[in-house]
Amino acid sequence: IKKFYKRNNILTQHFNENIEIDLANFKFYINSDNKKINIGLTPIEFKIFLCLYKKTGITLSREEIIRNIWGENYFIHNRIVDKHISSLRNKLAPYMQNIRTISGYGYKYEENVTNSKKKTYEN
Repeated sequence: IKKFYKRNNILTQHFNENIEIDLANFKFYINSDNKKINIGLTPIEFKIFLCLYKKTGITLSREEIIRNIWGENYFIHNRIVDKHISSLRNKLAPYMQNIRTISGYGYKYEENVTNSKKKTYEN
């Protein structure tokens, strides 16, 4: 993956004015109060965020997330995704609340969610 991004000079992507991702080094930054804050995401959290962000507004089932992150040949309990999402939300909580839970199905990333301390869930 690193070779692909280096070859194509895609080392850093700015997803919006608040989010910056260094694809070459798998680093995630939040721009807050004119400061660039490194959010220490694990590799799995990083991949899950990218997976959700690339499909902004589209609900992904836990199984789809597992296939995108681990591949077809891994047998992972789908509740492991919940654990990683919870950890990801905890790390991003002070900055954004854009990862939504779709009860009984999966998750989606939404761009226009108010940044309140209260978590939002759908039925």
